[in-house]
Amino acid sequence: MSRRRLKPDERRAEIIGAAIRSFTSQPYTEVSMAEIADEAGASRALLTHYYGDKESLYAAVIHYLVDQLESMVRTDLDLSGRELIDANLTSLLDLLISQREAAVAFFNGGPAGRDVDVSGALEDLNSHLVSRVLENHFGSNDAPAVTRLAVLGFVGFASAVIFDWLKDETVPRAELHELLATNLEVALATKDGV
Repeated sequence: MSRRRLKPDERRAEIIGAAIRSFTSQPYTEVSMAEIADEAGASRALLTHYYGDKESLYAAVIHYLVDQLESMVRTDLDLSGRELIDANLTSLLDLLISQREAAVAFFNGGPAGRDVDVSGALEDLNSHLVSRVLENHFGSNDAPAVTRLAVLGFVGFASAVIFDWLKDETVPRAELHELLATNLEVALATKDGV
């Protein structure tokens, strides 16, 4: 790709896109900063300026993907109950299907394997998703501890189920959606003392 002048935010977006393509097309250990720079139409020095080293760039990709997923749980929809669950699940599944390779690669152990620790970013994602779900359904993040725990359990369950489903779609999407929606309704109905 030829180099061209871009605004810093545009350049960062191009670098992240190039990094996603590189990390999903080959093992982490085979990806080089020079290759990503070439793919992004940038110099290696510019990549180093923005992201430092390969591990930091990989972490930036994870954070970018986490932000994308987080934004799919909308807190501004004027819906309640099951309609809200359905709308957010639809958006989330649409995003993950459109970014299937990256989702499977990065959130299922990651192309870097144990070389790069992504657990912190994934824990942040889970925590933020729980907070957004609680805010959506109860108007605040203040929920009984057992409800918060049930929603956290749902997030873990949903992650495992969705990323397994993305690999080979063993059931129709509508059945996956119903499974997830029903389980989230149960998690949200959990109260102290129950």
